[in-house]
Amino acid sequence: MLIISSLVFNLLGCSGDEKAETVVMATEFSACDPLDEALCAFPFPSTFYMTENVERTSGWQLAFQSDSLPVNIDGEKADPKYWNERDGFSPLTPIMAHFPKVSLDGVIGHSAIGSYLDADAKTVIVDVETGERMPHFVELDMSHDQDDRRALILRPVKSLEWGHRYVVGIRGLSKVDGSAVDSSTAFSALRDNVETHDFDVEGRRSLYDDTIFPVLEGTGFVRSETQLAWDFVVASKEGVTGKVVSMRDDLLERLPVGGPAYVVDNVETFTVEENPNVVKRIYGTMTVPYYTVEPKRGTVLSRDETGMPMYMGETEREFTVIVPRSLWEEGRSGPILQYGHGLMGSQNEVRSGYLGEVANRYGYVLIAVDWTGMASDDLSAIMLMIVEDVGQFAMIPERCQQGLVEFVAAMQLIGGDLSLDAELMTQDPEGNPISVVDTTQRYYYGNSQGGILG
Repeated sequence: MLIISSLVFNLLGCSGDEKAETVVMATEFSACDPLDEALCAFPFPSTFYMTENVERTSGWQLAFQSDSLPVNIDGEKADPKYWNERDGFSPLTPIMAHFPKVSLDGVIGHSAIGSYLDADAKTVIVDVETGERMPHFVELDMSHDQDDRRALILRPVKSLEWGHRYVVGIRGLSKVDGSAVDSSTAFSALRDNVETHDFDVEGRRSLYDDTIFPVLEGTGFVRSETQLAWDFVVASKEGVTGKVVSMRDDLLERLPVGGPAYVVDNVETFTVEENPNVVKRIYGTMTVPYYTVEPKRGTVLSRDETGMPMYMGETEREFTVIVPRSLWEEGRSGPILQYGHGLMGSQNEVRSGYLGEVANRYGYVLIAVDWTGMASDDLSAIMLMIVEDVGQFAMIPERCQQGLVEFVAAMQLIGGDLSLDAELMTQDPEGNPISVVDTTQRYYYGNSQGGILG
């Protein structure tokens, strides 16, 4: 609950006219961090928006308030419910703050990342546990067309450690006109030991005196020269991957030995004149477990009493298999190559000419499914969410985790019973039946989004 500082008046003595002001300080942080007054949730990420929780692996949990996150163009707030389930921030999170009309002169550029170790580096990301500086570069968010509204972004180029705490320090920045950037009143009070009646400041003075400033001083930052500093905690590996790992394990326990049940719906065959690289395309449907609330777009993962996803039933997912001419006509088996499609695309991309050529040249059998969560079928639900209720953003990463489970199922399919389907059986040079699928060799290739998710 947000408790706002207020002034109360107490009568002194017997006089009804004589009053004095007594400050009643809040006992919890407010929704927005005054260290960066440009935008609520800045600086980001920060322990200001976290609470300690010994039951979580990292020892922390996100604690955004209802007014902490950005609103949409209609003023609708984003519900932080799903964000607050996390026990920390991403190990590759962009680190953001705002200084109006700031210049990038002298900051760590993407072409000189090694300067993050320089004694006069203007920005540092320091591992509190080890004292190590983390490599990163600095840029402005050029997606905004107003230069006084562009966020300063520190981008780690190395994954931060699971569950570790980091301190961010900034110094020596100037504006484009050459003048020094100003620190906020709240940060100046912490840095310069100025007492306030603001719990957002006083509630973490000991954090700054005992941890943040000593960590920065240990890496060569002079306290009085610091323009902004704060800390954050990275999520634990379990906190980030725990749900999808539990889904994967449950899937593998439920699947039959030969992979999920399937049916072949359609087969396209080609002459060499029609397609010199591909002899056939096989279209089918497999039956797989689902762990979302419903097996359709616009939903999130189910949750049991511990917050973990539950098996909710079975659903059907389409798949496509590409058989290259080389394997079929030469009568031999080739490795499996699973394809992951691009942004909001579909498995239909696997039918593209260049993939057929690759499959034929190197002897791969291709298999593809839609990436549930970020496929063309999800687009309408995602667009509606962005416009109406960005608090439901979890539908994207959580449906994508269902999609990852379906990719695992598809690999089990092509590596199991499907490999012996009549449509995948040819003859070796001696006339013996042979599958074109070598189930002992399994690879993945993703394009764009498929490369990231893969």
